[in-house]
Amino acid sequence: MQLELVKVIENMPSQVTKRFITCFQELLSNKTIRSARHFAEEVNTYPQALNEILKERRDVSHEILEVAIAKYHINANFLYSGKGPLFIKETDFGKEFKILTIVENHQNKEKLLHVPISAHAGYSLQQNNPNFIKELEAYNLPDFKFKSDQTMRSFEVKGQSMIPVFLDGDVVICNYIHSYQWEKAIQENKFYVVVTKSGVVLKRIGLRLREESCLLMHSENEEFQSYRISASEVIELWEVKARITSQFKYDSKANSNFDRLESRFNKYEMMLEEIVQKMILNNKE
Repeated sequence: MQLELVKVIENMPSQVTKRFITCFQELLSNKTIRSARHFAEEVNTYPQALNEILKERRDVSHEILEVAIAKYHINANFLYSGKGPLFIKETDFGKEFKILTIVENHQNKEKLLHVPISAHAGYSLQQNNPNFIKELEAYNLPDFKFKSDQTMRSFEVKGQSMIPVFLDGDVVICNYIHSYQWEKAIQENKFYVVVTKSGVVLKRIGLRLREESCLLMHSENEEFQSYRISASEVIELWEVKARITSQFKYDSKANSNFDRLESRFNKYEMMLEEIVQKMILNNKE
């Protein structure tokens, strides 16, 4: 009985798939699509594959979701968090779709905005307020390898929860991840800046979107416990690409090893000198 129960649980469709099926049924009901075959053609998949999804025998793929979201204006927030309407009207794009407020230079190139610790509380509540955003420091970066085609932003690290990897006062440079990209873009145990109404935090992420519609938040400091937050609570998600720090720790162990190596070298040098001197004396005799 226990083995059967485990098998049933493993085969249960994700919440994302169930919500996708709800959207499909609504499209069929309001005659936006003629049939499952018609829909399969529109989202570039095989009818047999779609049939397996609709019968809850397999999960919907990110590729299908991406096309369906763009073509039928399915609400990505609803798919991944259960929040909001099933579909977005063109007149409501600004209300339901996440819109980032950015700053550009005179060449129409986007500048990188910096969010210091003092602005964390304000940012979590006013991240799309142009008056607030324009008060943040904006700057440009050289063309380093970590630069992204997506919007980038830097955040100052606050607190001790991420030591020794990140220290209080460090700056992390991140690129923005839209909610419909989360399932494909978020990688287990990588570092992300998570913005909610409660504030701005840097954490190592564990992914539970399909199973529980939540993110697991892990600290590097063992004194801080892990916790989970609902995907619906997340306002913005930023992947950490680089770190800037002015805090360097003196590695006494490495220096001690170097001192011992230098001492041993000097000892061997003296022994070699003695051997050379003895050889010279022997040759003279």
